[in-house]
Amino acid sequence: AAKMAQQAQQTMHQVSDAIPAPAKSVLQSAKEKILDSDQLRTFSQFFGIGQQQSTKDGTTSTNPPPFSLAFNPTVLCPRLTNNVKFFYLNYLLLTAVVFAIVL
Repeated sequence: AAKMAQQAQQTMHQVSDAIPAPAKSVLQSAKEKILDSDQLRTFSQFFGIGQQQSTKDGTTSTNPPPFSLAFNPTVLCPRLTNNVKFFYLNYLLLTAVVFAIVL
């Protein structure tokens, strides 16, 4: 196992050395921007648990209304776009966990 880990480390160093310095800096800045831990949303926020909703009389309620789906593309597309932008890191993490479980 130690020999295999050492070979993997040597391979990573060889790959890293083969990448030009400008490309490394671009990759590093992209990694910092995309994998920013401040973009990771909480479990309750990701699943919409306990969100406050405004009621018709102007008060707030901690019981969210049932989930609704809009099938109108003019409503659905911006809603999905905003959702992906807000939760992208959670989606990446969830995909990695499912991928690891399946393997």
